[in-house]
Amino acid sequence: MNLFLRAITWAVRAAAALGGAGIIMMALLVCTDVILRKLLNFSILISDEISGYLLVLLAFMALFSVNLAILNLLPIPVLDGGQLVFLLIEGVRGKPMPLELRVRFSQFGLVILLGIMVLALTNDLLRVFGG
Repeated sequence: MNLFLRAITWAVRAAAALGGAGIIMMALLVCTDVILRKLLNFSILISDEISGYLLVLLAFMALFSVNLAILNLLPIPVLDGGQLVFLLIEGVRGKPMPLELRVRFSQFGLVILLGIMVLALTNDLLRVFGG
């Protein structure tokens, strides 16, 4: 049982460290375009990791999973973080936001999310095909 508790403790610490690294990487993504180009090419990174050891692949999967969780909690209305903001506003106001306003915010969030996806795809294509 003691070994199990140590494993759980280690896993929580590792997830916290990966989460901190993910937050730092996202801050760097906002600040520099060069790092953005290097970090968004997941397909090449995944193929490189698969050719290595299983432990390295599992560590990469853990990093990717924690970063995805952090991204999902961003306050963009389409994501879970945006829904949490809606719930927070509802709790402060004591009544739900009008449906039309929630729909408008969600549409705006979707446009932002699609813009990020287009930027990532463009950077990946420029890296693969040179440019």
